Amino acid sequence: MQNFLLLIRQYQVFLLFVLLEIISFLLLVHHNSYQNATFFNSANNYTGTILSWSSGVGDYFKLKNVNAELAKENLRLHKELAGFTQKNDYTKFKKLSDSLVINKYTYALAKVVNNSTHQLNNYITIDKGEKDGLKKGMSVISPGGIVGKIIKCNRHFSIVMPVLHSKMTVSAQIKRNGELGSIKWDGKRAQTAKLLDVGTYTKVKVGDTIQTSGYNATFPPRSMIGVVKRVKIIPEQTFYDIDVELSTHFSSLAYVYVIQDILKLEQEALEMELLQEISE
Repeated sequence: MQNFLLLIRQYQVFLLFVLLEIISFLLLVHHNSYQNATFFNSANNYTGTILSWSSGVGDYFKLKNVNAELAKENLRLHKELAGFTQKNDYTKFKKLSDSLVINKYTYALAKVVNNSTHQLNNYITIDKGEKDGLKKGMSVISPGGIVGKIIKCNRHFSIVMPVLHSKMTVSAQIKRNGELGSIKWDGKRAQTAKLLDVGTYTKVKVGDTIQTSGYNATFPPRSMIGVVKRVKIIPEQTFYDIDVELSTHFSSLAYVYVIQDILKLEQEALEMELLQEISE
């Protein structure tokens, strides 16, 4: 308190000057209509700017909750779309469809807690694991398109091998004509992959949509992969050199959807049984 009083005594002349200036300004504004209007208009402008800035800051800190809610809503829509798609596929051939077949895919929402995009072999860590029903081999997608597949789980976390990995290959097809190929990352740009094994006898155009074929059972059929960015014919080669711009933005992944194929084990058991019969 004593230091405060000494500070006031030291600057008493300056403080008195400031006080008189404030009093003079208030008297000027109070007794003159023009200055009064100008002052309050300026004050309102500054107040509006401050409130707008404050609102923007508040909205920024709310983005985490907003993104989480949007991810949950997208999950619900994915479930509905998958159900409609499966029902449409099977009711083309059957008047009555098995509900298990129609609803063969289940979806779980997970948050990305670690992610790499600039290595030759990249990995993604998500915050769901064995306690949430996740298992090795399950496919992972994002709101934009495919992401990868789970290769390792513990109780609370899972590791995903994304498309941006040298050992990841995805069975794909051109949506427009159904031509089959495979997606493979070349290790260069995080947003671009190669579409392989598409013969030059097929018409491929820039802008063609590339989706999963569903044949390798890693991803549900017709899951979005990307669009053709460049098509090049190599002399004396029977296949195109095709660049695909991936629809998933791996560098900004926040939430993903883990997909379980309920019938996958049944399918694999049948195929394994056939292989054993052939080998005997």
